[in-house]
Amino acid sequence: MSPKRVDKEVRKKEILHAAMHAMARKGVNVIKIDQIAAAAGIGKGTIYEYFSSKEEIFGAAMAQFLEKIENIQAKKLFRATTPQEKIKAIIDSWVEATNTMAHDDLKLLIDLWAEGIRQSNPELKKIFDMKKIYYEYREIVSAIIRDGINAGVFRDVEVEVVSGIFLASVDGLMIQWLLDKESVDIRKTANTLYDTFMQGIALQRESGNL
Repeated sequence: MSPKRVDKEVRKKEILHAAMHAMARKGVNVIKIDQIAAAAGIGKGTIYEYFSSKEEIFGAAMAQFLEKIENIQAKKLFRATTPQEKIKAIIDSWVEATNTMAHDDLKLLIDLWAEGIRQSNPELKKIFDMKKIYYEYREIVSAIIRDGINAGVFRDVEVEVVSGIFLASVDGLMIQWLLDKESVDIRKTANTLYDTFMQGIALQRESGNL
């Protein structure tokens, strides 16, 4: 009888899934590779057949979260036709993604985010580069704001600065909600964030020109 053939991609996803549960329970900054292996039900040496390091596992976990958010965002942006709708789509994509995550996944996302912020290992930065992630998001938001300025619906603002403020506001909203879900109505607060941001950058027209 021939040995059972293992689909390595499927097995890698299974290991990552087990690793993410283990990291959520124990914490990203303290978990060891042998604990990840134990959670996946495999030997420590087998881990290295799929991941070169613990840091690569961190990167794969973060990439999975970002892929989920980006998929939701892509669908919402595809349906948006105006700069205003596109800004709303970005806010709504984060709200929808985090609001549908399991509690352990949310804990892990924040833990990975914090690990990415404090990272100092050059090898880790190649795998898991929070600076690059934020840069790419700022570029997306900046492009939308520039479109709005060119279309005459947004004021001529300092685009990069305003993009950074926008992302900081979204980050802050998500963190407040994660810390105190009972007090923070995520959807209501997100809608207020959108309205406030739009009022801040909207081109004010004279009533006679409307």
